[in-house]
Amino acid sequence: MFAQLRLSSIWRGGEDFLQSFVPFVRLEFVSPPVRAALAYAFRTWVAGILALYIAFFCQLESPYWAAIAVWIASLPIPGMTVSKGIYRILGSIAGAVLGVLLIALFAQHPPLFILALALLMGGCTLASNLLRNFRSYATVLAGYTAAIISLPTVSNPNHIFDLAMARGSCTILGIICAIVVTRLFAPHKAREQVLLKLETALGDTALRATFPLVRKTGDDIYAFAYKLLADLISLDTEIEYAAAESASFRIHADRARDQLAECFGVVSAARAIRSMEDERGMLILPEALQRIREEAVVVLNDVPSAIAKKELSGVLNSLRDLRQQLAQQNPEQSGEMTQSVIRQRLFIDHLDDLLAHFENAVLDSMSLEGPWAADPKRHLDFHRDHRLAWINAFRAFTAIIVAGAFWIVTAWSSGASMLIFVAVVCSLFSSLPRPDQAGFTFFWGTLAAVCVAFPFVYVVLQRVDGNFVLMAMALSLVMIPGSTIGAFPKTNLFGFAFSVNFLAAIQLTNPMDYNVINFLNNNIALVIGVLFGTLAYVLILPTDLHAAHCYVRYRIKRGFEILSQREPPPPAKAWKSRMFDRVNRLYASAEALGAERNVWMESGLRALHFGNGILRLREMLATGKLSKEIAIMVQSILDSVGWFRDCPRVSCQFVATGVDVLQHSTPPEDPEARRVFIRTLGTLQEMDQFFERHPQYLEAK
Repeated sequence: MFAQLRLSSIWRGGEDFLQSFVPFVRLEFVSPPVRAALAYAFRTWVAGILALYIAFFCQLESPYWAAIAVWIASLPIPGMTVSKGIYRILGSIAGAVLGVLLIALFAQHPPLFILALALLMGGCTLASNLLRNFRSYATVLAGYTAAIISLPTVSNPNHIFDLAMARGSCTILGIICAIVVTRLFAPHKAREQVLLKLETALGDTALRATFPLVRKTGDDIYAFAYKLLADLISLDTEIEYAAAESASFRIHADRARDQLAECFGVVSAARAIRSMEDERGMLILPEALQRIREEAVVVLNDVPSAIAKKELSGVLNSLRDLRQQLAQQNPEQSGEMTQSVIRQRLFIDHLDDLLAHFENAVLDSMSLEGPWAADPKRHLDFHRDHRLAWINAFRAFTAIIVAGAFWIVTAWSSGASMLIFVAVVCSLFSSLPRPDQAGFTFFWGTLAAVCVAFPFVYVVLQRVDGNFVLMAMALSLVMIPGSTIGAFPKTNLFGFAFSVNFLAAIQLTNPMDYNVINFLNNNIALVIGVLFGTLAYVLILPTDLHAAHCYVRYRIKRGFEILSQREPPPPAKAWKSRMFDRVNRLYASAEALGAERNVWMESGLRALHFGNGILRLREMLATGKLSKEIAIMVQSILDSVGWFRDCPRVSCQFVATGVDVLQHSTPPEDPEARRVFIRTLGTLQEMDQFFERHPQYLEAK
């Protein structure tokens, strides 16, 4: 009995002793962000070592490419790793095929080969700038994979198929290892995080919708609006990553995107209500409408608490009740056509638009955790900077031509490696707002990697050569810290450059080559290639923030033309999501230029409202309730907007004339036709106010 008690106490003591180490094993003594970064770094190291072991075991040529593929494909968010891995496989396959074609067509003609490669890189860079997320990355990857496969075999074209298969196999192996390790060991929280962010966005949208209803003013509303728009735009990307990670969320991804579109619609309608009072003074409403306005504020203010309690059904019923009350309001029945009646009708329409969009957003939010429903495919449209895309394509083309000419003239044995990194840098960062700054950060990470690589190869690696376990442990001393640095947003690019280029610098092969001259030659090519690609952003058509700002305004004007002329009319959701992205860009570029940010956000939001007015006029025409003379006049106004980029003042004159004509016209007796008449007049008045308050849009091109 005594022995049993003693053994029991010893067991409890040992258990307590082991439990004391649990916080250290779980790294509970560090902050959650650092703990998550370390976990990501360890997962990436495990995946990299697994890929490297399989590549060595299968005796693949250049097995270090498998490890490089892991570090390129791995990202802190599991869904991003899966999504990027899929598109990286597609890009790698396309790049391998293109690389083989380049050698097959131009192997015997180096100048033509360089020209063809430059055209290919320019085309891939152009496409990447016009796409989003990892679809953009896949096109970039196809371009520089073609360079990676074709350049080393220019002097030995018979080796192209072997190299394409080897590099392709290593890349796909690395991606598969990254995805498998991520699936097995990464915490899958993307679905919960995105659902939480969607709920937060819904609550913030409700708060933003109350601002014009309570007449809230001040600079803080612009900061709040900018943050809300930025959150909604970034959520589109996060939805894609969460869908890649979680099958249960994938079936609701379209609903989630539709919620974002409806939130954009709410903000647009709220801005329309505010514009009414900004331009024509405080809106005096009859008692019934004022009561509805106040009730709407109460309902919208209750949304955050309803979200927390999971009781959105009550909000939904309240929204529907408010819309029914609005439908019963008919200020036109008085028979008068005063400015007060026109403003009341516009207020009713804008508030109903706001409530309808928010009702749909609530329905979408409530369905995100329900069963699957067959919904049409949805996607959001965002601004595409065609000007910048062509500039980046020309820069990549020129840089490849210059670097290729240098290689041909000097006959540098490592010139092909240098050209590969020129291609990578000139395309990889081209879509960023400041690619020159990103390039220099990448350069410093590369330089640090090369500096660490030399002692690692000749002091550490030589001593563990032949023992894979010791080599893996030695790599962990460098790769885990590098990946940890890359897990934080502020140091992401430096850590990425360090990790990837460290592997490129040491070039793990079986057997290893410890020739110092070859090492220095290859790594000098690596550093010069990265530096050359970075300097291309500075020397060849450098970033012009003012031109980018002007181009956004140009595209807004082009959007007016499309809205007025295209058949069938573009969807309102597509116009609004694209315009909110442009407003976001105007706000950001104005800050970089030292201009007044709020002024440009205001002008962008008013331009959005002007475009809504164009769609509204087309809607009024489609009703067939306008008289023949007025319908012809409205159509002429829309036709004048079709030349907005070249002759904006003509559009302004047509709109002003339309307002004058309708104000001196007799409204029809039919109640429905009278309502359409008043809506048309009110819309034209709002468009006329846009020209008066924002004359910068009257500048031709």
